[in-house]
Amino acid sequence: MRSENRDAVPALPEGLDLKLVPLPISAAIPAAKAFAIYLDRLKKDGQKTKNRVPLPDFLIGAHAKADGMRPSRPDPDRVKTYFPNVRLVTP
Repeated sequence: MRSENRDAVPALPEGLDLKLVPLPISAAIPAAKAFAIYLDRLKKDGQKTKNRVPLPDFLIGAHAKADGMRPSRPDPDRVKTYFPNVRLVTP
C-alpha cells in the first residue's frame, strides 16, 4: 500500500521550484540490483556492513533513470558509479 500523506514530509524550501514525485515501481528492481552489487563489492574488499536497506543514492539513481530526471546530488560518486547514464546536477 502506498501512502499519499505528504504531511509526513518536511516542508519543501520556498523558491526552489521542487516537487515531490512518487517512486515508480520500475525503479525498484534497478535500485535493488545496484545495491546488491554494492554489497558484493564491500564484501570482496573485506568490509562489513549492517545496512540491508538500500541507500538513498540507489533509489535516487534508479528513479532518475526510470523517469529521465536530473537529480541534484552533493556527492554524486555512488549514483555515477551504479547509474552512469543518469545526468546529475552537482554543486
